[in-house]
Amino acid sequence: MTVPDDIWERLIEGAAVTNTAAGDAIYRAGELPRPIALLSGTVRLFLFTTGGRQVTIRFAGPGELIGLVGYLTGNDTSEAHAVTDVSAAMLSLEHIHEIGRQEPEILWALARDAATSAVDALKRVADATTEPLTVRVAQHLLGLATAAPDGSIVAPVSHQVLAEATGTAREVVTRTLRGFRTQGLVETRKGRIVITDPARLTRVATRTAPQEGSAETDIS
Repeated sequence: MTVPDDIWERLIEGAAVTNTAAGDAIYRAGELPRPIALLSGTVRLFLFTTGGRQVTIRFAGPGELIGLVGYLTGNDTSEAHAVTDVSAAMLSLEHIHEIGRQEPEILWALARDAATSAVDALKRVADATTEPLTVRVAQHLLGLATAAPDGSIVAPVSHQVLAEATGTAREVVTRTLRGFRTQGLVETRKGRIVITDPARLTRVATRTAPQEGSAETDIS
């Protein structure tokens, strides 16, 4: 969910802007996050299970807030890593309180955004424990998809990051992508995956079509 434009402009007014390189952490588990407004790039938010496995909460992009749920609940168990280069505004809590006093509807919008993010996170965690790997990989690719200047649809993600996002081994993700490539769904490039048939990949992600020629093993 994205915050309405008028509220967004009020939130980032005067905020310090930071840049994070792809692959680097924006915040780590054990650090209470602060609200952060994403200006550009893609971020993956995830938790660690007691067994040390990563479980993706969600991907977030421009116009979205991260860290708000953790701050409101005092929860420091999640991490946020940049999938691509990221530019973000570090929001002042005092500023949020001030504009909330002036315009209470802004606080309601933020509360709604936080609640929506929490519900989406619960659904994603539940899906991660039940969905086949091919479905999870397709969902993550579509969630990361952006339009490139040449009109192609690209997921700016490496095999390793995609493996971490889906909670499995890199080799298994590579085999899954090989199956997708054989079916004409994607083309793989260094550091990115081109989605060549978004409609069919969506059917895979929603389990509304058989996945021909895919016999990948989910070892997650």
